[in-house]
Amino acid sequence: MVVVGFVGEMRSGKTLFMTIMMHDDMVKGKKVMSNYNLAFKHEDLKIEKIDSSIRDKNTDYFDGKSIGIDEIHVFMDARGSGQKRNKMLSYFLTQSGKLDTTIYWSSQFLRQVDVRLRLNTQNLYKVRRYIVVKGQKIALRQDDKRTDFFIDAHKYFLRDTPKGMMFLYSKTITLKNPKKYFGLSDTKQRVYYEESKEDVEKEEKRLRKKRKDGVI
Repeated sequence: MVVVGFVGEMRSGKTLFMTIMMHDDMVKGKKVMSNYNLAFKHEDLKIEKIDSSIRDKNTDYFDGKSIGIDEIHVFMDARGSGQKRNKMLSYFLTQSGKLDTTIYWSSQFLRQVDVRLRLNTQNLYKVRRYIVVKGQKIALRQDDKRTDFFIDAHKYFLRDTPKGMMFLYSKTITLKNPKKYFGLSDTKQRVYYEESKEDVEKEEKRLRKKRKDGVI
């Protein structure tokens, strides 16, 4: 299994880069799954599908696939490392090493995601969009709506050391005409938290108790 992360400010182009890589995988014959809409052949990914595969001890379903999880902090927030959903997804990462699976994920900041995800991410791309003025790269603000710009993705190898995470610079990939790829995905789609089976059962139990106590 290979885990690849994309970090950058909102509207920096991280989801676009992730989408392009998944499209390349699809062209090469890999099956693609994602939790956001793509304009090419793919399977919709529900995070509950990963949860259930772990509960059933059958992660082979994901073998040979490319999986894209946009806004992964919604499901693996650094502040919720003890929550069951975080543990389930980290288990999937650590126990599926024998699968020929590539997982792509995106988030605004590396520290925003669960530490177990950071430790299992081999390649990290730091993404930013900019314009060039008199030979100088000028970063664009999040609210800048222009469509003519460049995107740089700086690739790093992540290594855990006794002194902390080490970032080993590899290379920079530049998109000189990003808008030619805009049609590959829905760039305005929002990602929402999906309730797990345990979440639903816990809420139902809470409501049953309230009804029994005459509260509702």
